[in-house]
Amino acid sequence: MVEQRFCKAKVVGSNPIGGSSKITIMQKIINVLAVLSFVGTASIIGGGVYLYTQKDVITERVKEEVVNGVAEALPELIADAVGGIVPTGDLAQPEVPSELPF
Repeated sequence: MVEQRFCKAKVVGSNPIGGSSKITIMQKIINVLAVLSFVGTASIIGGGVYLYTQKDVITERVKEEVVNGVAEALPELIADAVGGIVPTGDLAQPEVPSELPF
């Protein structure tokens, strides 16, 4: 008769019902990467939903900031462009006569 020899390989952390009682280092690394991937994907989706729901508010806020910035800078830009020809003070708004000359 031929004798059969079986190689009994020891599986680290195995138990008789087929599960694993110990998680290998590689499995831990894969689990951490999976959790990080989920968190990253969830944050991207959450940020997209927030921006989509707040786009009107954000757009109005940016428009107001642009208009205010232009309104503050415009008088100085015009004065610099004309080179000081624009009268200031009382000359800018002449008096209108109260009675007509005729």
